Amino acid sequence: MKRALQAIREGSSFLLPLHRQPDGDSIGASLGFLLGLRQLGKSGVVVSADPIPPLYHFLPGTLEARTWAEVKGPFDAVVLFDCADAQRTGAPRPLAEYARRIVNIDHHTTNSGYGDISYIDPQASAVGEIALRLLDELGAVLEPDIALCLYAAIAMDTGTFRYSATTPQTHRIAARLLDAGLDAGQISEALYEENDPRAMVLLARALGTLTLSHSGRVAAMDLTPEDFAASGATSADAEGLGIVNYARSIRGVEVGCLFRLEGDGVRVSLRSKGNVDVGAIALALGGGGHARAAGVTVAGDLRSARAAILSAVASSLP
Repeated sequence: MKRALQAIREGSSFLLPLHRQPDGDSIGASLGFLLGLRQLGKSGVVVSADPIPPLYHFLPGTLEARTWAEVKGPFDAVVLFDCADAQRTGAPRPLAEYARRIVNIDHHTTNSGYGDISYIDPQASAVGEIALRLLDELGAVLEPDIALCLYAAIAMDTGTFRYSATTPQTHRIAARLLDAGLDAGQISEALYEENDPRAMVLLARALGTLTLSHSGRVAAMDLTPEDFAASGATSADAEGLGIVNYARSIRGVEVGCLFRLEGDGVRVSLRSKGNVDVGAIALALGGGGHARAAGVTVAGDLRSARAAILSAVASSLP
């Protein structure tokens, strides 16, 4: 933490990459930190290889995010939040070519420890917690816009404080963020009750493929390019809606899986209720994540991907 703070104090310009298919934690932590940097008289740019889901467009600074083609440099440091693997940024060149330092800030146990400085705290419920910790140490004032971004990060990565990673400290942090002038009801409405109709059609198509196996302990759903074309939804819509969580939510299910055919491979999202470490399954296949939420992209078609993943999940069932 001290080395990360030193690098940030010494720098004046920063590049903040989101990971591919950015989620609420990656987006909220990066935007909140960007606002804090600006408050301290520093400059920063958030960059994303994939579009930020419309779900998060209510967060201040979201529409300022740049694509990698728009990024100019060099920067004093690249600071990454919630990115367990440097390749997940989708950067067209090595990150070292964008800045003289790479600061890797995360809470994933599968983080490879890349970069010049790695600050990884697996005990944090969300990387948004760590971003707040750093801003406090840097002397930033917790203004409402910063609090909003960090609250959204923590809320989304904890399933609105439903997941087991939620701790008493998580609630204390959330209370502090709300004290900055936030309305929890309005934020929840923005996050959960403003879904694009196209995303709901996509969800219906995914639910239409739902299958249960292993005595009802594993649920799986599929999405194909045809599903996206028929619904008019985008990949960002699918990410924002959290479709895989519907598979996990079924009574008796231990692991929910979503198989999404993309090009020559299949992107797999895995969610566990706790008895199966899906992070370990994903890591063994070249992916990563948490014990209860992970992902991996595997080569082949849907049938072969399903077979490989469901076999690995089955062998991990208690």
